[in-house]
Amino acid sequence: KLNLTEERLKRYVDEANTLSSDTTLISNTEKELKNKAKILREKAISKTLNNIKRSMKVDLCFVLDCTGSMKPHIAAAKDCISHVSNYIKCTNPSIKLRIGFCGYRDHNNKPHDQLQVFNFTDKYIKFTKYMHEVSPGVYSQYSDEPEDVLGGLNAAITQMNWQSSTRILLHIGDFPPHGRRFTNLKDNYPDGDPNGLTAENVLEKMQSKNILYFFGKIANYTDKMLEIFRSIIGEFPVFDL
Repeated sequence: KLNLTEERLKRYVDEANTLSSDTTLISNTEKELKNKAKILREKAISKTLNNIKRSMKVDLCFVLDCTGSMKPHIAAAKDCISHVSNYIKCTNPSIKLRIGFCGYRDHNNKPHDQLQVFNFTDKYIKFTKYMHEVSPGVYSQYSDEPEDVLGGLNAAITQMNWQSSTRILLHIGDFPPHGRRFTNLKDNYPDGDPNGLTAENVLEKMQSKNILYFFGKIANYTDKMLEIFRSIIGEFPVFDL
């Protein structure tokens, strides 16, 4: 009898099999199921990346956790942003790339510091100068571990001027959103986002705008968040930073 993990993997494989008629998926062990599920995920992600390479117009928005906990990682995150931007431009030199940024902190910050939005531009030098000034917030005695992730994503989705046919949101962070569904860490808002945002309503807005979600992972604290996000929008690329 399959255990719960095997059943979940088998269900994923069975569902994916309906989308891939040329793939034979017969498995009796959890290891085989994991391997085949991994291959299917990689194929789906590879297809997404290939579609991006062929795109002529791309909006690329970076959503970055700018809280105090990111201080040791902020330079690496900026470096990642630079590399990704250059990679897309070099992969297809004729591409028309617009780059934007949304930084988020937490609810204990002053309103003007909680979110910072730099709308899309095709002026790469201008964007680079702006990113040079981005810095992590200051950790205070009132700080908790979760951050205003949903507020940051929501701002990027609703406040940015999305126009291009291919739309990418690359989210980089080390901690999950507020709420017990995401974490058991110290949380000043254990019932969830104080402004009423939920993963469902934020990610559904993202999907309605045909925005592709990517995640740059720094710590395992975001694993539960990624699991919940996948249950809402399906598979998406995750990069270890």
